[in-house]
Amino acid sequence: MARLFISHAHDDADAAARIVAYLESHGMPCWISSRDIPPRSIYADAITEAMQACSACVVLLTSAANQSKALKRELELASHYEKPFIPIRVDGVEPAAGLDYYLRNTQWVEYARDGDEALDRIVAAGRDVAPPGRAASPPVLGPPPVPARAAASRTPLVLIMVVVVLVVAAASGWFALRGGDEPPASDATGETSAVDPSVLKLAGSYHWAGIECEDGPTVTLEDDVLVFMTPGTETYRHTVLKAEPDTDGYALRVETRVTEPAASEGDTYVLGMHEDFINLDVISGGHTDSWQRCP
Repeated sequence: MARLFISHAHDDADAAARIVAYLESHGMPCWISSRDIPPRSIYADAITEAMQACSACVVLLTSAANQSKALKRELELASHYEKPFIPIRVDGVEPAAGLDYYLRNTQWVEYARDGDEALDRIVAAGRDVAPPGRAASPPVLGPPPVPARAAASRTPLVLIMVVVVLVVAAASGWFALRGGDEPPASDATGETSAVDPSVLKLAGSYHWAGIECEDGPTVTLEDDVLVFMTPGTETYRHTVLKAEPDTDGYALRVETRVTEPAASEGDTYVLGMHEDFINLDVISGGHTDSWQRCP
């Protein structure tokens, strides 16, 4: 049986150790960084290899987890490798937006309420015996339950969403007929987004000479920040400074500044997307790399 990857904040090491001890005593092998990364290993490599080999990613939900950038990167990695999530709520808090993005459609294990009995659900779900030569299935806990009040309010919420979509569609058509630009993107509060919507055209997976698609970077836009994630390397986050169409020979030219990792904080980049929206020039420090979007 493949191991469960235990993702937790540094401050939750004691709780993580208790949960690992219980799961392993009931036949569920686990991988946890504080114990299973060999001396002198490259931390990022060890985390990536463990995530690739695991059957599921167990996430300890706590106040500390909501503040942990390292835990968020592990969730990004698990999502990239399409690993199922098993969230364990340890202190009763709700997940922050960065965690909720990954965990919204999974059912939580209520450790804060039920203690070790809550972990029995993971044990029971993972006891499927695989045929010889075949890995056991990861624990699957099923979809999250819908509280009665939430279910009762779902229909009005859906109707509101439909009305909003229709209004936006009508507004877009009106602008198109007038020949004007579309209105700027707005968030749920009605405030205009800080990032030009055209930046979304950069999102996707890329490769370049000597780098295959599965080994290249994936670009996403999260909370108005461009996120570059490449297997086996640190995640880079770029604040968008400027986005311009039809500039310097590019169909889209985007200027960014690195905010993470700390070692590269402040570095600036120019991302030049060609007219085919397949080829992307990545320019920094006078050096240009030409990326191609994966099929």
